[in-house]
Amino acid sequence: MKKILIGLAAVVVLLIAAVFIVPSVIDWKSYAPEIAKAVRDATGRELRIDGEISVSLLPLSISIGEFSLSNAEGMPSPEMISVAGVDVKIALLPLIGRTVVVESLVIREPAIFLEVDAAGRPNWLFEPAMPTGPAPPAAEGEAGLPISGLELADVRIEDGLFSFIDATTGQAIQARDIDIKITLANLASALTITGSTVLNDENVTLDVSVDSPQALLGDGRATIKFALATKHASITYDGGAQQKPVPGLDGSFDVDVPSVGALFAWLGAPLDPSQPDPGPLTVHAALTADGARVTLEEATIKGDALDATASGSFDASGEVVKIVLDIESGVLDIDRYLPPPSETPRQEAEMPSEDGKLGDALAAIPDAPFDLSALRQTEADINVAIGGVKVRGFEIGRIALTTTLVGGVLDIKLSELGLYGGNVKGTVRLDGASDALGVAVNLAVTGVDVGALAKAATGETPIAGILSTTVEATGKGANPRALVESLAGNVTIDLGGIDVKDAPVGVISEIKLAIALPGLESPPSIKGSVVYNKQRIDLDVTLDPLGKVLAGETFSLTAAIASKRINLAYHGTVQQQPVPGLDGTFDLDVPSVGALAAWLGAPLDASQPDPGPLTVHAALTADGARVTLEEATIKGDALDATASGSFDASGEVVKIVLDIESGVLDIDRYLPPPSETPRQEAEMPSEDGKLGDALAAIPDAPFDLSALRQTEADINIAIGGIKVRGFEIGRIALTTTLEGGVLDIKLSELGLYGGNVKGTVILDGASDALGVAVNLAVAGVDVGALAKAATGE
Repeated sequence: MKKILIGLAAVVVLLIAAVFIVPSVIDWKSYAPEIAKAVRDATGRELRIDGEISVSLLPLSISIGEFSLSNAEGMPSPEMISVAGVDVKIALLPLIGRTVVVESLVIREPAIFLEVDAAGRPNWLFEPAMPTGPAPPAAEGEAGLPISGLELADVRIEDGLFSFIDATTGQAIQARDIDIKITLANLASALTITGSTVLNDENVTLDVSVDSPQALLGDGRATIKFALATKHASITYDGGAQQKPVPGLDGSFDVDVPSVGALFAWLGAPLDPSQPDPGPLTVHAALTADGARVTLEEATIKGDALDATASGSFDASGEVVKIVLDIESGVLDIDRYLPPPSETPRQEAEMPSEDGKLGDALAAIPDAPFDLSALRQTEADINVAIGGVKVRGFEIGRIALTTTLVGGVLDIKLSELGLYGGNVKGTVRLDGASDALGVAVNLAVTGVDVGALAKAATGETPIAGILSTTVEATGKGANPRALVESLAGNVTIDLGGIDVKDAPVGVISEIKLAIALPGLESPPSIKGSVVYNKQRIDLDVTLDPLGKVLAGETFSLTAAIASKRINLAYHGTVQQQPVPGLDGTFDLDVPSVGALAAWLGAPLDASQPDPGPLTVHAALTADGARVTLEEATIKGDALDATASGSFDASGEVVKIVLDIESGVLDIDRYLPPPSETPRQEAEMPSEDGKLGDALAAIPDAPFDLSALRQTEADINIAIGGIKVRGFEIGRIALTTTLEGGVLDIKLSELGLYGGNVKGTVILDGASDALGVAVNLAVAGVDVGALAKAATGE
């Protein structure tokens, strides 16, 4: 028996020795590479542990020396987080009863650097080196704390540093000498937090007390006092707080800012120098919490350019949550309180790829079912009356808005919204009473001054006019995509008195459109008129249902533009795949080319007779990858040309056929006088320049000859002559063939002032190098007649 007792005593001694000795002899820092790798895999950043790591079980203590986490690439600071050291001691025996007693927790010289670069990228967005899987499911069990008690004897943050720099706005904030102390005898006694720092060279203090964290974490009520004090602002809360049955406050909350301008300057976001100091600002809120009912008895925001009040309640005592809110204010001059906007360039929206179909836009809309439970489980009555809003240079007049939510149906009634001399009225309904969400919008905009709106948006007045418009839309769907696909509606636009500043030619003075969008499965249409240079133009467009168009299918199109000066019409179909093409007839009718040119602001010369009428007719067919121009004619008093041809992309090589034939084309009859813009003189080389510089300026990038090799062409041109810009060219006969990468142009006739030009030009792109061969002969040209055409002498 004695030997057994001696053996047990030896085992106990060995266990105690292991507890005290083993943790101290383990080289804990040898695990640093594995820890750093896990951090790198999770964040994409490097964790560096320079200090020692020690662990002891009796007492339970952990000490970690200096360590840091690297910053994102391209940021000014090399590190995002650094800590001089962490020491923690926890009593071991109380853990048996699930009570955590933190005898000490000291974090020494922590430094956090939050930064946003010039492209707007924040350094706190991590890029894991390894893909992360789905979050593990939450463990089932009783809700509440996993511990029965908590004591914080000595918890401190010493000499901390916090820095925030935003390169897009220039804002810089630095808080140094951060000291925070937390004490808690137990969960039933008071929790106190005291802290101080020097923020941008001004002292800041923090005092927080919670009389009973245990009551706050459970079903009870705790008394909270919160005070943040600085030279430029103070924030206080004095009252109670509850977590159950609903989170709520029962006390008063106050913010006092002596000078908003000084506050922004202190926080590194000064107002514009031309902007006057908005002066003082105060916020006050009185709240009460009584079980499941939380009431905002009164809330006020007061400043030289702000004076708003609000009251309301949140009641979760029944099966349906009830919300009541009333907001009232005069004109809210938000601009008085905003720093200059960021100059970060706005990212352009990504354009769809060239081979993408229009229907991809709908495919990108989520098709997950709507969660309409919030609409059905809530009742609301919200009233808003605001005298006006000034923000970011825009000014909105009086706003009167009511919102009700009952039985899953949300009704928004906008009875007034002043907008640059006009008004916006209407209703919006979201019906979530059934499994599908119904939407109904009915808005009317009247008398908006477009010039004033444009000036607010751009700082200039490039356009003037008065806009009125209506929007009616309905839809219903169980998910976002189904809702968008079901949308149907009508839009009318009436824009009158238009005046475009510095318009190059003419001006549109009036636009009236009625756009009917009856849904993806019904044909849409656009009807209306435009007044251009005091002449009315009527528009009438109808096409197949949008569902067919968005799916990339061939769709029918009937379009007509009718006016006194010009008429255009297309009737047929539009093919989208495999190649774009038209299958129908196109017609253009101009009663008088001279009157048309004058109407368009480019009148013919006074000595030039009116060319008279002009008509264009084209008949086209599209059959898969083959598009054919069956017939095209241009007819006028001095024009008579025909053309036919085809484009075939069904094979590996695109095949083009084109035949053009006409009599004499008197282009001069149809052109306005040439521009008198002085011709720019060619730049002379500098005196010290070498003759070889001219060759050095010629690009030496390789030719891209793929178009020559991937195309076959057969083009024939026969023209009786051309008169253009005072020059007269006689009969032209030209054939062009392209096959196997070789382009062969044969000019069999070109009449030129009593003479003729004949010859060939060959471009050979069959190999990697482009070959060129030119063989032209000019015979019998009357130089005098040519010079007179060029100079008038």
